[in-house]
Amino acid sequence: MKPARVLKTGGAFAAVLLAFALEAVRPQASWAEETCCYRVVCQTVLQPCQRTVYRYVCETQWQEQQVVSYRPVWETRYETRRYTVARPVVETSYRECRYTVRRPVWETQYRTCSYQRVRYVRETRYREHRYTVARPVVETKMEQVTYTVMRPVIETNYREECYTVMRPVVTYRTVQEDRGCWVTECVTVPGRVRNRLRWLSGRCEPDPATGQMAYRPPGLYWVPVQEPPQTVVRRVWKPQLVTRQVPVTTYVPEQVRRRVPVQVCRYVPQQVVKQVPRKVCRIVYEQRVQRVPVTVCRPVVEQVQYKVPVRVCRWVEEQRVQRVPVRTCRMIYEQREEKVPVRTCRMVKEVKTVRVPRTVVRRVPVVETYYVPRTVLMRVPVAACDPCGS
Repeated sequence: MKPARVLKTGGAFAAVLLAFALEAVRPQASWAEETCCYRVVCQTVLQPCQRTVYRYVCETQWQEQQVVSYRPVWETRYETRRYTVARPVVETSYRECRYTVRRPVWETQYRTCSYQRVRYVRETRYREHRYTVARPVVETKMEQVTYTVMRPVIETNYREECYTVMRPVVTYRTVQEDRGCWVTECVTVPGRVRNRLRWLSGRCEPDPATGQMAYRPPGLYWVPVQEPPQTVVRRVWKPQLVTRQVPVTTYVPEQVRRRVPVQVCRYVPQQVVKQVPRKVCRIVYEQRVQRVPVTVCRPVVEQVQYKVPVRVCRWVEEQRVQRVPVRTCRMIYEQREEKVPVRTCRMVKEVKTVRVPRTVVRRVPVVETYYVPRTVLMRVPVAACDPCGS
């Protein structure tokens, strides 16, 4: 790695120094002879070298493990439970009950009642009725009536009125339209940069914090590696702007005057004389006599007797005997047994064999070939010259 660094920093200058050092070792005569016929040329030669690099390979190994699990097992057993039951026993007995009953006895009796009945007897009589009659007498008379009539007179006048008219005005404005199209183009997308572990040999690098050169030991380091670029075909809109004039119609308000005929109606008073017949009614009173029949009802009182049946209730007492059932309940206690199911949970141990994956990392040696640049001095013949200087 050191020759590569020498070549990178100042290969030409180092080659010149090395040439001077070699020429200083040679004898003076040969140097003068060679300088006249040859010239020294520095060339860089790549020398292949091999080195062993260890690469990490991940392998998945399956390892069998014993796993212990517990499974619940339910068991049912029956237990005998004793309990006391109170059973009711109902007994029926009879007893005599004496009571007194009052029985109603209905009897019909008649009693005499009387009342006064009024009977009306109709009688017809006549009497004279004098009354005054007002008889209307209608007479027709002619009467002269003067009244005022408002006669309409229609006149036509003209007046000026203003109204607004929207007048169209056409103007042109510049509009840019996009008449482009879709174009298919290939775009190269750079690959993603990922950090990978690589084996780096030791070398001197500048410290980014201080800027001084520091030696980095060989080992595994995270090195950013960029994936190869990809070519993606996509559709892109290719714009094409076209400028054109577009007519725009706007409406401008404009005041216009015109004469409008207006009809005006006015009323003129006029005296009118008219003969109107008028009816006059006068009342003439007359005395009249009329016989009017009058019906008179004369009351006649009569005594009426009748018998009314009356029901009378009397109560008769009786002694009665009745057998009444009496129910007596007594409790009899009995001992009983029953079987009750009891569930018990028991955990059963089970052993299972499980294959567990395990990742194993191992180092695989890989032989890499790299080239080391080396500067070689070569003599190139030039045109012949006189070594004596003649």
